[in-house]
Amino acid sequence: MNDYSSMISVIIPVYKVEPYLRRCVDSVIAQTYKNLEIILVDDGSPDNCGRICDEYALKDSRIKVIHQENRGQSAARNIGLDNATGDYIGFVDSDDYIEPNMYEKLYESLSINNADISICNFEQVGSLNKVILADSPITDELLTKQDAFSKLTDKRLWYYLVIWNKLYKKNIFSSLRFPEGKICEDNYIIHEVFDNAETIVSVKEILYYYFYRADSITYSPPTVKDLDSIEAFYNRIVFFEKNGYAEFAEKTRNLCLNEYIYLRKNINFTEENNKDCSKEYLKRIDQMAKSVYRKSIHSFSFKKAFFYAFPNLYLHLLKTKKKIL
Repeated sequence: MNDYSSMISVIIPVYKVEPYLRRCVDSVIAQTYKNLEIILVDDGSPDNCGRICDEYALKDSRIKVIHQENRGQSAARNIGLDNATGDYIGFVDSDDYIEPNMYEKLYESLSINNADISICNFEQVGSLNKVILADSPITDELLTKQDAFSKLTDKRLWYYLVIWNKLYKKNIFSSLRFPEGKICEDNYIIHEVFDNAETIVSVKEILYYYFYRADSITYSPPTVKDLDSIEAFYNRIVFFEKNGYAEFAEKTRNLCLNEYIYLRKNINFTEENNKDCSKEYLKRIDQMAKSVYRKSIHSFSFKKAFFYAFPNLYLHLLKTKKKIL
């Protein structure tokens, strides 16, 4: 395909990824789809990432570098969206890399099917490019927004949840931004992303490589901030309820409750882990989970019911290994 008349803005948030940054940027520069605007957002990285970004900008006129104080990945993506001038939007995490034909394939699929979002398959890789997670079961298919909502209710299909293995028409983000100060930021908005689309197309070809880093937030032991995911689920439940998707709301409640139990049982509630979270935050998250539980129509075991009613007592009993439950 040689029609490069439409510009694709590729937004890359950059923070403390010096060993991987060149591989990422090189993979974007090498795209067979040439009409790109590559936006590197240096999020106040304390290493040499900012300098590396500036070096690339001197070599390739398609690269735009934005330096800002550290505000987190959401803020970096948002500033990229604010400065994007392309007709389409893509996101690449700065420790990941992509196939040379990724955006050509996604653009072609999107154009042929008159779709608003195109999605590709991916592999999760570690050091020495060793495959950790083989390709996900993405197939070639056309989806409505309702189809996409349904996939968000299946925890096995988490690759629909992430923001980076996709190409979007720019208007998808015309009034949509990532929530700042949150982790799991994709989880907060992906249902609204799909709601802004009429047709979504997926391709089974592996075009994106998601790099596993043992020191990344994604693979660190859960902390109190991981409870942000409960708020994200709660917001999605409210969205589904408001828009008449009762079945999707109920399935999301189950996801939310299972996630809440896992986090409350596995988070180490030390002072260090709590330093960024107030008691009000924890209380608000607990109240959200209880609200979700009360609305759930499916029965739960007594242990789960007891946990939601008395989480502190439940955890105390669990730790002391008393056989009361």
